[in-house]
Amino acid sequence: MLDPGGGVGAVGGAVGSVVMMAAPSVMGAPPPPQGGGFKFKAEELERVIQQWEDLRDALMTDEADAVRMAHLRAPGREFASSDFADQANPSGKAFLVANRRMQEYVTAYIDALRTAKQRISTREEQSQSDIAQAGEQPT
Repeated sequence: MLDPGGGVGAVGGAVGSVVMMAAPSVMGAPPPPQGGGFKFKAEELERVIQQWEDLRDALMTDEADAVRMAHLRAPGREFASSDFADQANPSGKAFLVANRRMQEYVTAYIDALRTAKQRISTREEQSQSDIAQAGEQPT
């Protein structure tokens, strides 16, 4: 289960069976607050990645709506219709920009989670190899 806050350390750092994830930086966005992030158990990592991928998929679906909102055309030829479109398009464009930034953030976080998962797997494989080698040494 995600535990917001509290996790301080390198992205993907593991302490015992707990993985701590700092919020990723996204170019052009303000830096994440110090000390922010998530911590969760290493065995939950795949489920957490799937949750973030589901969020990214939902954002991609929302992007299609945002594109339509950013390019509204007046339904009629009277001033009220054109006024509505003129007022709505900037909001749609702002929503589209925000959506794309959220997608960038979520994708960066997914990448960081996958990196953490790979590091954990590598450490576990090295530990298993060290144990096997220790067992093969003559006494």
